[in-house]
Amino acid sequence: MAATLAASIFLQPSNILSAGDAYAADATAEIGQPFSLRVNQTAYIGSADVAVRFISVTEDSRCPSDVVCIWEGQVSILVDLVQVSSGSSIGQFTLSLGGGQASAESFGNYSIRVMDVQPYPMSTKKISPFDYVVTLVLDSSGGGQVLSHGVLVKAETSSAPVAAIISGWNVEKGKGAVVLFMQGDNGGPKRVIIRFVPSYASSCSHGPGPVKCIDGQIRLTNSNDPLMGEGGKLHLEVDTSKTRLFLTFANAEETGKEYMLNIIKLKTWLKPIAIDNNTSKISLKEGQRDGPLLVQKIYPDRVEGLNFPEYPIATDQGFPITLRIGEKASNGCTVMLTLVKIEDNTAVFSKTVDEDRPCPICWLQAALLSGSK
Repeated sequence: MAATLAASIFLQPSNILSAGDAYAADATAEIGQPFSLRVNQTAYIGSADVAVRFISVTEDSRCPSDVVCIWEGQVSILVDLVQVSSGSSIGQFTLSLGGGQASAESFGNYSIRVMDVQPYPMSTKKISPFDYVVTLVLDSSGGGQVLSHGVLVKAETSSAPVAAIISGWNVEKGKGAVVLFMQGDNGGPKRVIIRFVPSYASSCSHGPGPVKCIDGQIRLTNSNDPLMGEGGKLHLEVDTSKTRLFLTFANAEETGKEYMLNIIKLKTWLKPIAIDNNTSKISLKEGQRDGPLLVQKIYPDRVEGLNFPEYPIATDQGFPITLRIGEKASNGCTVMLTLVKIEDNTAVFSKTVDEDRPCPICWLQAALLSGSK
């Protein structure tokens, strides 16, 4: 029965999906989070009641990576969308990517856009139509609500020195922690606790699903291992089958071995980000500024701009900054802008202002108050 359902995806005489096809999807995805598909593969987004099939690449005029061109070119793909509960077709959409921008198509309370198309052309190699892999995002446009994605995973292994891991993270809230149960230097048990700031990983080697594939900047640890020290990095990734967890540590000098563990519990959740009296949602396009951040370029997966700190030294000089989902820009104390999503060539931030927070004395304010020049 399972083989029959899986085969039906490829044997349909039409490009339009049926409800049965949707339930035999090759992958599941979540609103607002990237997912990857090959030609004729389908992803099911349960919370939106939508199935997405990648039909084909209709155009690939991107400049080959080994050639100098006067125009960057673009790539266009065709996708087919179906409402699963009714089995009715939502429609087929052509999505394009080029010039650092991604086109989007809207339907109902949602929109879909393409973030990446691989492989990238080379002048010496012909790409087969079935070699393409696209990365897509289904966004919610209803009410402009900003969502956060939480992950909790427990995993274990019989391979020393790591015996078990408990980890959780929320990229949009900028919080993450991992507890490692390890074999100590004396052969006895040891517990390592690490707190980190998570961000969606730019490279995932064990399958699609960026919600469950993250990089982390270590900010607090009780480990003496240089690879697990403050300021170091870690990479956590759940594979496509959701049965294995991969963990890697790295610092400026070296990258440690990759640990593979068997998942015994995996939980994910999607919740609106609470907006209190100190927090608001703002949207910025290229060339716009709010407080300490000037947005210069918006890409499908990141924002580049200038950060203007005010503490401890106020200055008119901005410092280059690159933000991915969940990463922050600050004035150095009272104002924090967290990038929560990118859609329709617009960067959406959660802005928190805390005037009661104790701050380092601003050098410029001190100079003005003292009458110094």
